[in-house]
Amino acid sequence: MWNSDQISRAPHPNSILSPAPAVQPPSGYTYPQADCYTLTLSEDRRFTRGCAYVTLFTPSKKGILRSRLLATKTPPNVIPRLVEGKIVVDPISGMIQMPNSIPFVQHVEGRPEEVVTIACAHTLDSIREAYPDIADDLEDLSLQLRDATFGREAKPGLPEIKPIFTLAGLQRNDRSVDARDLPPGSVWSRDYDESYNLASTKGEGGAGVVMPAVQACTPEAAKRISEVLQLLHGIKRYILPRSISKFEHAVTEAHSELNNVVSFGGLLPGCTSCQMNVSSGFDLAHCIGYHQGSCHTDVGDDWTRWTLVTMLLKLPEGSDPGAFCLGRCGLYVREGDTWIVFLVFRGNDLHSGFAPTAPPLPWTRSTQL
Repeated sequence: MWNSDQISRAPHPNSILSPAPAVQPPSGYTYPQADCYTLTLSEDRRFTRGCAYVTLFTPSKKGILRSRLLATKTPPNVIPRLVEGKIVVDPISGMIQMPNSIPFVQHVEGRPEEVVTIACAHTLDSIREAYPDIADDLEDLSLQLRDATFGREAKPGLPEIKPIFTLAGLQRNDRSVDARDLPPGSVWSRDYDESYNLASTKGEGGAGVVMPAVQACTPEAAKRISEVLQLLHGIKRYILPRSISKFEHAVTEAHSELNNVVSFGGLLPGCTSCQMNVSSGFDLAHCIGYHQGSCHTDVGDDWTRWTLVTMLLKLPEGSDPGAFCLGRCGLYVREGDTWIVFLVFRGNDLHSGFAPTAPPLPWTRSTQL
């Protein structure tokens, strides 16, 4: 249990969440389907939020679940509609959009004492409401990460920072799709829409050996990548304990310390690898590879550890940020009114991310007299 002074005092939201109406999938396929989630009725000090959205997990049904996951297909309304020049986002059929800063969990066989976290999403606004004591520090780290990622124009007393993905010699992930490899006439011609490993990676073939990722090593690149990894480490130290149960957090910390797990960005237990995906709005399956850009599981991930997705958004007004979907439990994140989103989940759960969609630029007419 977390201490009483570590529990959020923010008000609790709606007590029951139900999925959007489902649609019939094509023959031989299934769509992600969420159960109803119920908010814990009394304060649950296993979570710093003091509550969680709960559904049941029945181990005897794992075979049925496995068959469904192997046939899972993306619901059709993940992609927004364009109506009279405006982006219209519909609820995703059969799924639940996750409220922020509240963990989603499962009770194994309906036993409340056996709780397993599925995922938890946060924004800076939800952190400020639920955890005002860390909000300023987390926002400062996030602003530094934004500048280190997207770059910054020169200001009085502050030098220009170029976007990290424009660094000379930056090496793309092996599974990325090079624009030069696409058929002639392809509409995708972005120079930086790629996937990049910034920290350690696992060698291909056999059991795999953890090793530093091959990456640009110019003084500028080394300095910038180091800055980004340190910022992500600091963000992870704030976000993870506010996303999972006290027991799960203790297991993760102990696993790191007892096994001397190598992590990046700092000396405290942290993440072990960092993948940067860059998209200017093109289909992720095309620009970072089908395996990473469509429904998939990170099968090499350790089940005692967690994935932290940090989504940085730089979009024109009226855009759709794209959904990030968790297929097994029918949950998704889609936050359009913010520039940064944090999501904690297990990488070996079925998941997929979808690129942002911007509205078409309005036609402008000028008349010269």
